[in-house]
Amino acid sequence: MELVPFEKGTEAFNTFVKWRGEQLTGFVENLSRKFRERFPVRTLTLAALPPDMMASHAQPWDVWLEKEYLDAALPMLYGDANFEARVKKIALFPRKERIFCGLDAHGLPPETVLKQIAHLRNQGAGGCVIWYSGQVEDDLPLLRIGPFSNPAMSPLSYHGVHDSNAP
Repeated sequence: MELVPFEKGTEAFNTFVKWRGEQLTGFVENLSRKFRERFPVRTLTLAALPPDMMASHAQPWDVWLEKEYLDAALPMLYGDANFEARVKKIALFPRKERIFCGLDAHGLPPETVLKQIAHLRNQGAGGCVIWYSGQVEDDLPLLRIGPFSNPAMSPLSYHGVHDSNAP
């Protein structure tokens, strides 16, 4: 058998991506069921692709949230390109209260990270995740006096999701 890559945008490519999405969804459903049986008080989350990459990578995490296979998704919105458009699309997803965008502390200046946090809050986001803590040092002074000046509690606790720190 000769393996030949599918050309993006062709019917064969689209059929394959659809099939791959079905396989991933079945896997996530099974993983969720087994995980919850074994660890009933733990939280199942996903570091997810941004919304504009979901279809091409067959990662329908919005569906997985809606079906409650996941407790939360953390789409990686690293960088500043398309940030506001991605957030706008995420705001239309069901269960958006369980979506916490990942921001990039490595490649962006602290002022940009603060601007992104403000934009997320203005759009009603329940929280965010800062990626690459090894480079967050320059961001900490502004974060401490700004958006992270008060102690945080997991946003999932407000929605009845179990504490991930439980045994």
